[in-house]
Amino acid sequence: MFKTLKSRILVIIIAASLLPLLVVFYFSLNMQGNIFEMMENRDDYLVKNNMAQIALNVSSTLDVTEKMLQEKNDAAVDFGLDFIKENGGLGISSKSHTWQA
Repeated sequence: MFKTLKSRILVIIIAASLLPLLVVFYFSLNMQGNIFEMMENRDDYLVKNNMAQIALNVSSTLDVTEKMLQEKNDAAVDFGLDFIKENGGLGISSKSHTWQA
């Protein structure tokens, strides 16, 4: 098949140049699957270990929001009570008031 020295050397050179490409191709396909698997395992690990911290942070945020809303509501109620006290309070009477806009 390859009778001349020139054709034998040419086949050896072609084989020598293709062999590293085949090896790199094989390893890249093999490592690509391993990388995806490692990433999935890492993500699962992070989710499992950080779930409690995430829940605690959400709970803290809700507590702070509740306190802020309660303080705002208390301030509005206090303002309303002070306004009523300054203007003589509330009472029952038969008087009526009208306003024109």
